[in-house]
Amino acid sequence: MKRSGLKSGNKFMKQTKIAGGIVTNNKGLIFAVNRNGYSRYLPKGHIDNGEDELTAAKKGNL
Repeated sequence: MKRSGLKSGNKFMKQTKIAGGIVTNNKGLIFAVNRNGYSRYLPKGHIDNGEDELTAAKKGNL
């Protein structure tokens, strides 16, 4: 099956640094975000100028 989409390193793609983590509850269930009813993803945050990865990951998980 042929896949469509942009390849990594495409000159038109902007690289963005992000940080995230896996959030679980005491039953081991993983928290995932569902915005449009179809796709799910792990929460994450963009790393702002002067911000470290841990701070960005925490920001994305709040």
